[in-house]
Amino acid sequence: MEIILEEKILGLSLKIPLSEKEKNHIQRLLMQGVNWETLIRLAKACGLLPLMAKNLLSVESDLTSKVTLKSMYEFHQREYTLNSLVLWSELKKIIKIAEQKQIPIIPIKGVVLIEMLYKNPCLRRTSDIDILIKKEHLPEIEAELVNYGYTLAPDTFKDRKLQLKYLFHFSFKKKDPMGKTLFLELHWDVLPYPMRINNLIEDFWNNASLRNISGERILTLSLEDTLFLAIIELYKDIIGHTPFLLKRYLDISQI
Repeated sequence: MEIILEEKILGLSLKIPLSEKEKNHIQRLLMQGVNWETLIRLAKACGLLPLMAKNLLSVESDLTSKVTLKSMYEFHQREYTLNSLVLWSELKKIIKIAEQKQIPIIPIKGVVLIEMLYKNPCLRRTSDIDILIKKEHLPEIEAELVNYGYTLAPDTFKDRKLQLKYLFHFSFKKKDPMGKTLFLELHWDVLPYPMRINNLIEDFWNNASLRNISGERILTLSLEDTLFLAIIELYKDIIGHTPFLLKRYLDISQI
C-alpha cells in the first residue's frame, strides 16, 4: 500500500530533535501541497499531535499554517499535560495503596514510560494506567481497587479461570472527582495464551529495580525489558491494525 504524503510528513516529524537534514526533507514535502486536515487527523489518532506541531513550527514558513500549528500545539499541549498529570496522580495513590498492603506492583507503559523517555507529558498521549502484578496477588489488589472506587469493566470474562488462562489483564474503571473516567489495566502477563513467551514475566520481575521518577521511588522494568515490551506492543498493534504504530516506533527510538 502506497504511503501518502501526509503519512510521510507525520513519520518524519516525530523525531526528538529533528536534524537539519530531516527539516530540509520535511520542507520539501510541505511544498508538495499537504492536506492539513488529513495530517492533523493522523497525528491526533496516534496521540502525537503536539510533538508533530512543535516540530513543524520549526520548518513551516507559511504564516497561516504557522498560526494554525501554534494554536493546535498550545491547545493539545494543555490537554495532554493535564491528562498525564491526572493519571500520574492516580498512579501514585495506587502505588501507596499497594505499598501499605505489601503487594508488589510494577507500573508499565503509560505515564511511567512517558516520564522515563520523554520528560515532557505533552509530547505523547496515554489513555490509561497499566500495572503488572503477580498472579497470586490478584485477589488482594483487586479488592483494594474496588474499595478505592474501581469497578471491573464490562469486557471482563464471567469465567475468571478462562480469562486468567487465555488473556493477560483485567480492565477497571472509575470516575475521578471531576467526573472524568479513569481506566486501569491489571496485567499478570503482556501476551495472550497462544503467544506467551516462557519465563518472560518472571524475567521482568527479576530484572526490575527501583528508579527515581518525578520524585518518587518506583519499581520499574529494566531498560532492556522496557524495550522488549515496547516491541511486543508494536507487534500487537500491527496484528490488531491499531492507529498507534507510530507511537510505538517513537517509544522504541527513544529507548
